[in-house]
Amino acid sequence: MKILMQNLCEVFDFNSKRIRILLSVYDGEPSMAAVVYMTSNSFKIMGNYKDEARAKEVTNDMLHEYTAGKKVYTMPEE
Repeated sequence: MKILMQNLCEVFDFNSKRIRILLSVYDGEPSMAAVVYMTSNSFKIMGNYKDEARAKEVTNDMLHEYTAGKKVYTMPEE
């Protein structure tokens, strides 16, 4: 499955081993969460979300679409 990133400028092949959720912390509390695609020496932000729960929901939806045989998944806007 191809994944169209939230910025609509890049496409990646789905690989669940390369997808992670990173939290942005402000004043000791998580303030945003990003779904990222890890490469060997860096990462690309696939989408930014309001919190970890929303990032997990998007990641779960992506996995569900992959197992259903969908060809393209577009990272949703917040």
